[in-house]
Amino acid sequence: IPVFWSPLHFPNQPGTLGATIDADHPLWSKFPTGTHTNWQWWELLAESYAIDLAALSTRPTMPLRFIDKYNRNALPAGLFEARVGNGKLLVCTLNVTEQLDQRLAARQLRRSILTYMASDQFQPTASIAAGEIQQLFRAVRFVVKADSAHPSYRAELAVDGDPATFWHTDWTAAGQKLPAWLQIDLKQPQVITGLKYTPRADMNRGRVARYTIEVSMDGRDFIAWQKDATFPDNALPQTVTFDKPVRARFVRMVVRRSYNDEMSARQNAAVAEFEPIVETATDVRDLGIVPGFNDR
Repeated sequence: IPVFWSPLHFPNQPGTLGATIDADHPLWSKFPTGTHTNWQWWELLAESYAIDLAALSTRPTMPLRFIDKYNRNALPAGLFEARVGNGKLLVCTLNVTEQLDQRLAARQLRRSILTYMASDQFQPTASIAAGEIQQLFRAVRFVVKADSAHPSYRAELAVDGDPATFWHTDWTAAGQKLPAWLQIDLKQPQVITGLKYTPRADMNRGRVARYTIEVSMDGRDFIAWQKDATFPDNALPQTVTFDKPVRARFVRMVVRRSYNDEMSARQNAAVAEFEPIVETATDVRDLGIVPGFNDR
């Protein structure tokens, strides 16, 4: 039986069963908190990532960890610390670096973390080999973004290798209309021969019906490479092969019409997986982002 009102009721949505906080940890000296999240945590966690530490041979101290779904039972952490070699490491997966003039909670959490790290109290007890830490990360070699995305259905979910999660335009935005686009920056020009597209599986609303593929070398000037094409209304993965390969750095799917949304006042699009096929046969997921909890 699913846990009451948990993400298990909504298998296609990323999420957790909450968070546990070591409120007595000295890291929180400048950021008062209880053992569970409250309003000061909302903005910090709404679009956050976590790192699954289950594979580590030694469990580090985790001032903030998330509660995983019991059917998976991973060990997702938002903050953890350990000794690595001759040094000390503290990892924070929350965004405490951007727009701090507008994000007061993030600014205060950053201050609390830095105050703790500069103090004599920063004495991690667990020791972890550098190689194990390195296995938790992959180099960032591409960037994905969209012109519209709901906070719970970010663009990254369309390239996470999990067909159960998906990018969705922000249906809460006033005047949300199509077209909408999803774009991948391959970080360097590559020869693109086609693409793979996986529709959302839970329902057909927002599935791509009519689309255009655009490419660019600089991210500013785009040309239409696959014009006015269509996908069928089903949940099966689709592969598109271009008539002629194209060398480009940016590839963009422009959704012009979606299924089950034509009569809606707000038109939306959803994509479970979007993967350019490059001539080097590199799987775009291997180019990836930092593997975290919410992007699985």
